[in-house]
Amino acid sequence: MQARKGFGGGDGYAAGFLYGLYQGWDMTECLEFGSAEASMMVRSNNCSDDLPDTETVRAFIEEEKKLYGEMVARG
Repeated sequence: MQARKGFGGGDGYAAGFLYGLYQGWDMTECLEFGSAEASMMVRSNNCSDDLPDTETVRAFIEEEKKLYGEMVARG
């Protein structure tokens, strides 16, 4: 699926990254989660109405890793 709009990605990234930070996740997981949420947001038709829940973002990450492999360098 391709991007439908050029806005919403930054808000999605910030929401996902900060959510992970507040959950006490390590920095790499916060970055990955924020990036996944941003990707999902630019593919949607709306912004805040289409903000995915945690389980949906995690499923998206797993699906993408099956297709493309690990996207984030882990130390």
